[in-house]
Amino acid sequence: MATDLEKKLAHNKRIENGVLVPLFEQYHKEFHSDHWDSDDIDYLHDLMMRIAEREKLRELGPVFSPSGLGGCMRQTFLNKNHRKLEIPRKLRKKIETHYYFENGSWLHLKIQVKLYKLHKAGELELLGTEIGVAGKRGDNRGTLDAVFKRDRVFGVDIKGWNVRDFMGLARGDCPLAAQIQLANYVILGNVDRNSLPRIEAGIILAENKAGPVAGFPAAVAEFEIPLEPMKAIVRSRLESLRSHEEAGTIPKAECQSTTQTDFKDCAFRDYCKEDVERNARRQKRRAQDRNADRRAPKVATPVRSDRARRDRRT
Repeated sequence: MATDLEKKLAHNKRIENGVLVPLFEQYHKEFHSDHWDSDDIDYLHDLMMRIAEREKLRELGPVFSPSGLGGCMRQTFLNKNHRKLEIPRKLRKKIETHYYFENGSWLHLKIQVKLYKLHKAGELELLGTEIGVAGKRGDNRGTLDAVFKRDRVFGVDIKGWNVRDFMGLARGDCPLAAQIQLANYVILGNVDRNSLPRIEAGIILAENKAGPVAGFPAAVAEFEIPLEPMKAIVRSRLESLRSHEEAGTIPKAECQSTTQTDFKDCAFRDYCKEDVERNARRQKRRAQDRNADRRAPKVATPVRSDRARRDRRT
């Protein structure tokens, strides 16, 4: 859960006109996708092979993942340490979840190939896709979706979002968790260079799952994160997680109710249940106290008139 300071630092910064969105719209206007040449096929094959290799990294040991760093700190901590602490991790096997993950994988491939086509057309310089990045300590690792150059070097995180979240990003309102995730990737990318130049900016590129809408005919919108403030948040969160490891403590539960979707879908819901129920009771008491304060009768303070003051002086 974001702190007040983190929310204050997360200033929205929408790119005027955009960097990638106009290129994607031009791409579709010229119908570049009506054929695949042998070069496109080779690129896609290589990309899929690298994604398969990426999955092997998960076997190298648990880490603090950028994808979790912007969410619940306890969940991020336990994802890395639950075996050592002998805390059970119970994943919910939901058909819907598997569908969304698989659909997201294909969406990434589609957009990465479009970036490659734009690279071939000379619209941008694609420096890499599916780039594995890791910190020097070895406890923070992930995969950056793409890096390209067009006046600056950008790191890109690709998202497939519902209409509400997509339109929020299009208006300049991007979830803090997504900004933290991309900032973490950029930090790692600049530590673990992979023969890439230094990444200077970060773009979240979102595709609307519902397709084109008014103002966004290519169904994509973008958001440039305020990189330096986000880097500060990333470092602060990693420092907090590492401090808990050194002290042998566990971050507090952040869910405020057992009816929250985040709680019900969490692999550590059984471990957190009592703490979350306690949070819910505390929240309920606070609401009752606020309501009681509003209902309390207000006694008006008597105000003496000017005439009364004059009478007293005579």
